[in-house]
Amino acid sequence: MTPQIKGQVVDRSTGKPINDVKVILTSRNSDITDNGGNFLIPQIEYNYRIFPPKNHDYSDYSGATLIFTKDNYKDKYYTLGNLPTTNAAQDQESYNVSIKRYVHMGKVYLTPVNSSITEVQEEIISDTLDYCHPGQSQKDIECIPLPKGMAQR
Repeated sequence: MTPQIKGQVVDRSTGKPINDVKVILTSRNSDITDNGGNFLIPQIEYNYRIFPPKNHDYSDYSGATLIFTKDNYKDKYYTLGNLPTTNAAQDQESYNVSIKRYVHMGKVYLTPVNSSITEVQEEIISDTLDYCHPGQSQKDIECIPLPKGMAQR
């Protein structure tokens, strides 16, 4: 099963939430942000009848891309790689295929397009996202907020 992914989409220039942003996970799951810029991509559960999934089937998202798209903003693509996930107990270490996993993206900043440029404008983040370190801002660094109760490594 894939993790549940949630967060808020914000205008990088104004700091205000952006509604009606299409958020797409390439594995057939999507959402559209609400008036507060919030989105939720539910988990995708895979059912197997004969053979259980191998560890790499559910822990490696190297082929998946999380896409944020809205008119008048640069499209933003996150190539997920080994995205850090937690379970309900905020335990990052244990990974069991039957335990629901979570990713809280925090704020995802979209940049308004430059109207003087006619080519496609996009941001592609292909590095594995890490948890933000103390003093880092998601507006400046592509990172995920550290879940409450979890110690920085």
